[in-house]
Amino acid sequence: MAHHNDVQKLAEQLLQIRTARGLSQEQVAHAANLSTYTYSCLERGVSPSGGPANPTLETLLRTFDALQIVPPSLIDDRPDAAPPFAPSWALPL
Repeated sequence: MAHHNDVQKLAEQLLQIRTARGLSQEQVAHAANLSTYTYSCLERGVSPSGGPANPTLETLLRTFDALQIVPPSLIDDRPDAAPPFAPSWALPL
């Protein structure tokens, strides 16, 4: 189970990246094949049932793909971590 701080960090970073890219929640949700409500919940760090967000790996990967981001770049902020691989399609913030 994810720690509450990790869930909130992910939610905040999804919001920051989406807004930096000038995308709406609807656009990201559509590109990730999610309902807008489900994506909105993910961005707020809550599940559709009201508890803490606990998305499936598939949901996360589709969301990352829709935002054109590399998963480790969202969650690994340790100073000693190797820089994440950035494919040619990845857009800078």
